[in-house]
Amino acid sequence: ITRHLFVHNAGVIDMDYLKRSTKQNETLNTKVQITSTEAGELINSSIDAIQELVSLVDKRINSR
Repeated sequence: ITRHLFVHNAGVIDMDYLKRSTKQNETLNTKVQITSTEAGELINSSIDAIQELVSLVDKRINSR
């Protein structure tokens, strides 16, 4: 949900995020705060998704 907030709402907390988040002390229409560890996890999950996509495309191309 944090990645979605960054991508679609420029990191500004909306009601949907507040309903789903388990973090404390977050308020509507403020920027979400993340730790360097959380930033690393978001970056790594993006890298993993890209690797999966490239692998899928590569397999598809090679099966032709």
